[in-house]
Amino acid sequence: MLLGFLTVFTVMALIAAVAELWSPAPGIVPGLVLLGFATAWGFAFRAWRRAP
Repeated sequence: MLLGFLTVFTVMALIAAVAELWSPAPGIVPGLVLLGFATAWGFAFRAWRRAP
């Protein structure tokens, strides 16, 4: 359940970060949000794989 939730928001953050690249003044915030969600997704995936 947590992996599904994080996957949806990670994909949305990825789309937002890529869309931000074409803006006139791209910022760092969408990239940092993507980094946070990708890190959380990685930890959740790792915990899921190690669960018995």
